[in-house]
Amino acid sequence: MVEPVPTILVTRILQIQDYYLGSSIILSFLCLFSASWWALCCTIPAIFVALSAKKAEGRGEYAHAMHRGQVAFALNITAVASYVLVWIIVIGLVAGLKGCYFNEDTSYCN
Repeated sequence: MVEPVPTILVTRILQIQDYYLGSSIILSFLCLFSASWWALCCTIPAIFVALSAKKAEGRGEYAHAMHRGQVAFALNITAVASYVLVWIIVIGLVAGLKGCYFNEDTSYCN
């Protein structure tokens, strides 16, 4: 009598992830409308990296998709950090120059 071979059932729960595509798009619009165009150097590539992560997930390349998602996240964090840093510098310069007078010949600060 032949015994049946046990069947091992492996299931993979698919999680469709955004890979920071939504945050990349939102950050791009915020940077565009707040005159922070230097941050677009990070957010626009983040959109393309997030899209490639979604395509890699569709092909079943989950490791590549996760890596590209992390790259998109890092680009978004870099954009936010540069946005904050530049505005801190601008506000500091404006506050530091408050009460200063500049003329063609002279300049002084109170």
